[in-house]
Amino acid sequence: MKLGQRERAEQQYRACERELRLHLDVEPETETRALLDGEKREDTQSSAASKPSPTPRPNNAHSNSSDTIQLPEIAIYSSTLSGVEQNDARDLKDEIVAGLSSFRSFDLYQAEYFDEDQAPSPTLFQGHELGSYLLKFRYNERNSKIAVQFEDRSDGRIVFNEIVDLKQWESLQAAASQTISRIHLFSTGKLRNPKNSAAFARWCQAESLLWEFDPKADRKALQLLNDLESRHDNFSMIFSAKALINMKQLIHYPIEDRELGLAMDAILSLSERAVMLDPWQPFNQRAYGWALIQSNMSDQARRAFMHAGRLNSVDPANLMSVAEGLAFSGDVELARQKADMAMELVTSVPRLFYEYYSNVFFASEDYDAAAQFVEKASYSSISGLTTRIAALLCAGKEEEAMTVLERHADNYSEIATNTGLGQQDPEEWAKKVNFFQDPKTRANYDRGVDLVKKYFFGERAAT
Repeated sequence: MKLGQRERAEQQYRACERELRLHLDVEPETETRALLDGEKREDTQSSAASKPSPTPRPNNAHSNSSDTIQLPEIAIYSSTLSGVEQNDARDLKDEIVAGLSSFRSFDLYQAEYFDEDQAPSPTLFQGHELGSYLLKFRYNERNSKIAVQFEDRSDGRIVFNEIVDLKQWESLQAAASQTISRIHLFSTGKLRNPKNSAAFARWCQAESLLWEFDPKADRKALQLLNDLESRHDNFSMIFSAKALINMKQLIHYPIEDRELGLAMDAILSLSERAVMLDPWQPFNQRAYGWALIQSNMSDQARRAFMHAGRLNSVDPANLMSVAEGLAFSGDVELARQKADMAMELVTSVPRLFYEYYSNVFFASEDYDAAAQFVEKASYSSISGLTTRIAALLCAGKEEEAMTVLERHADNYSEIATNTGLGQQDPEEWAKKVNFFQDPKTRANYDRGVDLVKKYFFGERAAT
């Protein structure tokens, strides 16, 4: 304030205010707030600074509480894993169990807890509607391989039985990730049926809608989340999902949708609330990181993304999202490591991954690779098109960039018209679509932003 840099002072005050609320659950003292008081202080800033945020309820509900979210149950049973030569089998089991735990989507038990004997009963187990499963590990001494069997205890069906030969895998983590992904996709896939009304099932249905990147899907997801919040207001991922939906509305959707959404500061508060409720949930940390990126807090965003990567290192989707966030934050080397790990773990590469991957390569100034990878992505994303154009321009391929624009002009013009994207305020779109925090990378990406803006929202669009 003494240097006359009022805007920087206010930004620093808000950052400190968030830290106090997040870690200590307190407001700034009157003397601190008085540093910003003056004749030129706007009333809106004064009320925003002095208004306390709602304090979320800590997630300390016991298992018999009506607020507790029930999860699918998995009982884990291991037979003949006691010899020294069976270390690989025990290590694989530990990796799989740890990976399942990191998803925070299952209630895990030792199988012996269900029965009085030392082995699970062969009779069917009556569980709740979210599913009850049995995960078995058995070591074959003859061929030194591990049998992993996953059973549905409600009907006795063997969902899959695979023989794992660790010699065929590059790492123990890669072998474990294969099994973890199969279990996660199978159990959550069943819960995405709209007929299942359990709380966690409703969450799975809302989460699946988030990946569609469509305004209608997001509105439906918000309805599910609002209903879920009315019954379970301590379920942290509700607030992360709402923050992500509002961020998409703020950046990618038409003006009329944004008028119903939240401002960036309110979005950041939502993601902060989610982290306060459950800081060990990777989804919460990622949402917090994206909110921090949009709030120009790259250092804090990097910390959130790194934490999300540590919390779940076996989920390819988590790792790829973390990699993209780290690339935007400026930690390029670590972003490349996380992205490469995600590509190694994924069984089949979703097209959306290529768009994330291309942003990582763009941040590392490998523009040819960035253009090639984003070309494999979906042709329905204008942000992906912008990355491709920026990469081609930075690689010195201006003619190819114009050819790409002309070749896909009708498709992207229709997308822009249908969504209203950039139609009313191209400058706002141009400012929001560039996530890169490093000044040099941001300037290079702006080359693509400027050309796409001119082509779709400028003189050509007018004609």
